[in-house]
Amino acid sequence: MHRLLLVLSILCLTGEAVQSQTPLPSPRGSDLEVSLVTVGPGRGWFEWLGHSGILVADFTNGRQRFFEYGVFTPGAESLWRAVTGDMVAGVREQPASIATSAFNAEGRRVSIQKLDLTPAERADILVRLERAVRPGHNLLPYQTLTANCTTAPRDLIDSVTGGALRAAGRSPSLVTVRQSVAVLPISARVKFLMDFTFNNEVDRPITTWDAATLPTKLEDLVGAATVSRPDDSLHPLVSSAWSFGPPTRESKYFNVLTFLLAGITGAGVIVSRVFGRRLTSASKLYASTDIALGLLLGLPGLLLMSGWLFTRHDYMWANANLLVANPILVAAIPLGVSQAKRGKPADLWLARLWTLAMCVAAAGLVLNLTHFTKQDNLRFYCLLLPVMTAQAFVGWRRCSPTTESVSGLGTDSHFQLKGWINE
Repeated sequence: MHRLLLVLSILCLTGEAVQSQTPLPSPRGSDLEVSLVTVGPGRGWFEWLGHSGILVADFTNGRQRFFEYGVFTPGAESLWRAVTGDMVAGVREQPASIATSAFNAEGRRVSIQKLDLTPAERADILVRLERAVRPGHNLLPYQTLTANCTTAPRDLIDSVTGGALRAAGRSPSLVTVRQSVAVLPISARVKFLMDFTFNNEVDRPITTWDAATLPTKLEDLVGAATVSRPDDSLHPLVSSAWSFGPPTRESKYFNVLTFLLAGITGAGVIVSRVFGRRLTSASKLYASTDIALGLLLGLPGLLLMSGWLFTRHDYMWANANLLVANPILVAAIPLGVSQAKRGKPADLWLARLWTLAMCVAAAGLVLNLTHFTKQDNLRFYCLLLPVMTAQAFVGWRRCSPTTESVSGLGTDSHFQLKGWINE
């Protein structure tokens, strides 16, 4: 009896496998419904800007299939590609119920726009999507801002509708890509990170078509597009729309004044914590400040430089923030360690280092104010230039070995650098 049940089970499983391998007949376009799905930002780094996908409902069998681009497979290879910028992302199909349940569990808003397409256009879009998920076709180059999970659906819908999206997107965008990212409902530290790494490409004037590399902007573009019919009549591309999940609220980013106040406060703390102290007690404090700022400014600058020279992350290339987060400030880390041991040569080299970084940042500020660099990064000069000025100021005043306290460094002995200038 047990053997008979085992044989029947094997036959049932084999029958299901054969049935699953049998391709389903292609449905007619009149039996399909195609919608653009826009998902709000998530917690993962590849979800910060949101997500886009295409939902295809088949009324002949009740299937609802969700097609999405920009899918990453966890692993060492994907991680290395993400570091080098040579990213490749997959195209995936899954039941819509599974996708929407996952978005719901993450607390992300989901917006669905039903597209008013002809039966032929609906059938065409399904054929293209099914081809895109086949092995050998389901891996595409990926760039965060130029070839992502949103640009592929945008281009597909535009191609199927005969250029309807591109025609609707000819008008100039009222905001830049950077400004669009600044109002996304994501944490301030994520916005700060992206703001710091983005170069001037995200600040150039763009059209609404160009802006539709972001999911929310594609949603707006599709909502504004129209399609023509054989009788030369124009109809909105979106016939109906609905959404579920928490409502999207634009969040504010720190303005230039906030950055300036933070920079002045930081400079004041640097000066006040050193002045009035004995040189022996201020030495470790000053050294720890050097090391901390070397980590906070030098290392990010070094990463920006490496991203420009050795990766394909195009939004990092020729970043003007290199003028204020200078890679040479990495040298403040070993010099700070040496300075903590009361090494006077380290004092002098640190003063020179901060002065050089301050002058480069000041030159960058002039280029920014004259619109030569064309990158919206004035706030970073406001934040970091006062701090570097304070470090350079305190560094030069610490260079006199003949003065016992920092507060007394205004005398003539300040310039009598023992070992370099004769008394």
